[in-house]
Amino acid sequence: MTSARERVVVGVTGTLTNLQALRVAVDSARERGAVLHAVHVRETGHDLESDRTA
Repeated sequence: MTSARERVVVGVTGTLTNLQALRVAVDSARERGAVLHAVHVRETGHDLESDRTA
């Protein structure tokens, strides 16, 4: 069983601006003693919103 630790989640795209966001998230996770989750999402061109309204 895992402990109920606080989490910090950050999206990762690979841009320079995003690198700064990742640095802030790392600092925040360290300060809080939290687990850091870096999530990379790649666009596929498929629009899920249009699937819901169809």
